[in-house]
Amino acid sequence: MSYAYQPLDPQQPSIRLLTLQPGENDSDICCELQTVVLESAPDYEALSYVWGDANERKFILLHGHTYSVTASLETSLRHLRYDKEPCTLWIDALCSSLS
Repeated sequence: MSYAYQPLDPQQPSIRLLTLQPGENDSDICCELQTVVLESAPDYEALSYVWGDANERKFILLHGHTYSVTASLETSLRHLRYDKEPCTLWIDALCSSLS
């Protein structure tokens, strides 16, 4: 199964933010996307990148669905997540309008 993105409302300035669930280094990467209105001034950190082989893929769980990401993004998520609490991120590869 794959995750189906919901379109953003063009009438309301909003973005998707990723909630990265806590976990040990070797546990599955679990996350959810939420739409937030920019006027609410949400707190988040941003990750934008292009490195590594785009054909080298790994899997994360996005809303409980298996979702393919680059190996470099999966590694980054492992290093960015906390052990005990979720963190909020904007990641171009996951939060932008994708298919």
